[in-house]
Amino acid sequence: MRNHRTAALAILAAAVLATTTPALAQREPRTLGADPTVGVTRVATRGLNFLELGVGARALALGGAYTASAEGLFSLYWNAAGLADLEGISAAASYQDLYENSGLTNAFIAVGVPIGAGAFGVSLTRFSSGEIQRTTERFPDGNDPSFGSTVEWIGSAVGVHYARRITDRLSFGVTGKLAEEGLDFAHARWVGADVGTVFRTGLLATTLGIAVSNLGGRSRMEGSAIERVLASNVRDPLFPTTRELPASFKTQGLQMPTIFRFGLRTDLVGAAESLLAPNPSHSIVLLSELNDAIDGPITPVLAVEYGFRNLVFLRGSKRWIREDRAPFDFGDGVAAGAGLRLPAFGRALWLDYAFQTLEPLGSSQTVSLEFSF
Repeated sequence: MRNHRTAALAILAAAVLATTTPALAQREPRTLGADPTVGVTRVATRGLNFLELGVGARALALGGAYTASAEGLFSLYWNAAGLADLEGISAAASYQDLYENSGLTNAFIAVGVPIGAGAFGVSLTRFSSGEIQRTTERFPDGNDPSFGSTVEWIGSAVGVHYARRITDRLSFGVTGKLAEEGLDFAHARWVGADVGTVFRTGLLATTLGIAVSNLGGRSRMEGSAIERVLASNVRDPLFPTTRELPASFKTQGLQMPTIFRFGLRTDLVGAAESLLAPNPSHSIVLLSELNDAIDGPITPVLAVEYGFRNLVFLRGSKRWIREDRAPFDFGDGVAAGAGLRLPAFGRALWLDYAFQTLEPLGSSQTVSLEFSF
């Protein structure tokens, strides 16, 4: 809806302007006193926040509790160590429609190839705000001939991944990534890395997963909205000059949204080593996870996945998103989904769907597929 797009544009514009010198603020500086009743947080202090959205319908239906499962090419986002189990050349893609009719989307594609004792993969993540009407002070209703009628915020990340098994129980993976976000007139680029490991303990049918994502340095906004030229024919008493002077806003450097993930997977029913009982027709997997993002509080997740004959899957999860700090209730952070695993040419085709709730933004839906050649 138009209201969702307008809100999204306002948030993105505020993120850009907040990093610049307060040129539009009052000339008289004033100090804001600390509020002792409000705790200190780091919310909205990092760039590339689209990298925290998650990818893959299976993982999102599980609330993101995917670090210990780390299967298939969608593990490239959550824990690259899962790439070590790749059996053949594979391709995957997912598409996420965010917050009902907001126009915000998040897409992911990846390919993977087993190489020697390990596997190699390449991925692309792309976030888009959709086209939003662009307004200026001279044209508050839009259609300024100097700037165009629409604007779009784009975030993208290209990842190169490698993983291998260290032992029959321990796998390790690493990712290098190049990421960018912004508008055509203001954007920033980052270089970062992910590392992850999966350990099949052999005890109580339990697997541990640990991953650290988005390790990187700082980057600043650049572009025509940041860098200007003071013309020589402009008589400004602060800058008396007879020649053109280059100038730029002093933007704040932002780091990548580093996330630490610790996951636990327990096979209750299904496989021979399952905790309760082996079963060739039914499987039940319990997953739990703690996500500690540097720009937010620790977030626990609890999820379950049921499978029938390794063909049909049902999933559900609850993610606790600190209801005490925002107008959330228990229903927010709930996700559910389903999946099909279809044999095709001796390989498997995965089709998955996920539905997530997060008011007042609205629900999000994700579809994904994965195929091994």
